[in-house]
Amino acid sequence: MTVTITVPQVIPKSIVYAFSCLSGLAIAISVVFLIFNIRNRKEKIVKMSSPNLNNVIILGNILVCVFVVFMGLDTGMVDTDTYLTICKAKLWILTIGFTLAFGSMFAKTWRVYSILIHEKTKKKSIKDRHLGITVAVMLVVDVAILIVREVVDPLNVRTTTIVQPQSDDDEVALVRYLYLYVESYSKMSGVWLAILTAYKGLMLVFGSFLSWQTRNITVTGLNDSKEIALSIYNVVICCAITLPLSLLIQSDPGASYAMTAGFILFSTVITLCMLFVPKVNAIIRKKNTVGSNAEKPETAFKFNMSSANTASTNKTTETKASVSAVDG
Repeated sequence: MTVTITVPQVIPKSIVYAFSCLSGLAIAISVVFLIFNIRNRKEKIVKMSSPNLNNVIILGNILVCVFVVFMGLDTGMVDTDTYLTICKAKLWILTIGFTLAFGSMFAKTWRVYSILIHEKTKKKSIKDRHLGITVAVMLVVDVAILIVREVVDPLNVRTTTIVQPQSDDDEVALVRYLYLYVESYSKMSGVWLAILTAYKGLMLVFGSFLSWQTRNITVTGLNDSKEIALSIYNVVICCAITLPLSLLIQSDPGASYAMTAGFILFSTVITLCMLFVPKVNAIIRKKNTVGSNAEKPETAFKFNMSSANTASTNKTTETKASVSAVDG
């Protein structure tokens, strides 16, 4: 009599722990850039690049890193009810995080395009609050889609079993393996995925267009178009590689999670570094230049002050003498 052995297909805990640590490292890098951006918000190169939107970009990337941790929590680590809650939460986290990060970059590039390229808006003042409103509108669209999905077609948990072909050794041992998959699903999951993918895809395409249009504009601090374009291209390439491969290896949860999480963290950290490392270097160079200039002219400054004081004393004496002569 053949014995059936059920094997739950879950992500190995070692892989989850490893990528959770990497996510923590990415969050730490984000916090460092956030502190830098807040402390140097009055510096010209940071001030002109919209520090408030920079903070929103960093917050979006932090949420994406949190999503990576949530993505690794399956029924191998939590119970079914908690797993369903996590699945709902990570959908919101990824959607909002993506919009905060790339919506803000899109808004910044749109301002450069509107002011410096588009003739009709050259004389208009586009302030940070206008860009904030643009990002807020994108978030409203996200929230509307997610709420409608939750009400009309809520997520559920389903269990799928797949019988594995018996090998020769299995037939001899009278053993048959049954792979057990637990996943979240909804009746119209394909439709909702298509809607969100189309929406985010249009955001990336339009952002790429604006970045391309402003690629030759060199306004120090104001124009992040080159960095933003590289960030968008980086995400597009990662998505183009990750999606097909994840479909090919979806039967292996560990490999699928590792590859997807790796590409997400890679694109997140690269985006942050491309946007903020040039600003960090510029401010460090500025402080070093100011420091070196302050040390060199110290002796000459003292000499000039002494000369100025002597000249002032002589001038005062001459003035008093002239006044005395007039009075006399």
